[in-house]
Amino acid sequence: MKRIGLLLIALGFLAGAWLAVQHPTEVSWAWFVPAVALGFVGVALARMAERSTASHSETLRSNVGQLEQSIATIIAEVSRLDSDKADTHVYAFPTIIDERIVPHLNAFVAVRDAMKTAYGLQVFARVMGPYAGGERYLNRVWSASADGYVDEAHAYITKALEQFAEAQSKLVAARG
Repeated sequence: MKRIGLLLIALGFLAGAWLAVQHPTEVSWAWFVPAVALGFVGVALARMAERSTASHSETLRSNVGQLEQSIATIIAEVSRLDSDKADTHVYAFPTIIDERIVPHLNAFVAVRDAMKTAYGLQVFARVMGPYAGGERYLNRVWSASADGYVDEAHAYITKALEQFAEAQSKLVAARG
């Protein structure tokens, strides 16, 4: 159903765009509106398919487990980076972040919608706020490191760790 939805999105909006450029001064509304409506029907179908997949209990359990595992690994890696920061050359931080932390950030983000289904939108917002802060601080570490600013890189590693720890504690609290 998701593929059909995506196909309808593409067809509807491409048809709408094609119709819009055929006669730039006057649009044939009788054809344009149904074409765009077809795209919106596709959006609805794709979203329904995604919700149905996300709410399947086994998938949901697996995704929630992935969330918990990813945030735990992120914290472990950022903690390791924090404890080793004095002995790590400043220009090595971007490579370390890219190799050891980014895959786990991506894994977390890939299944983050499971939080909405499992715990609700309030929990999602409470977890994603500090999580996004941790990501921003890691980006600051990466940038400061690439520019050779040792003190700033060191300070933001600690701040990133605090944010990820807060996100994890809110995720664990939601599980109850």
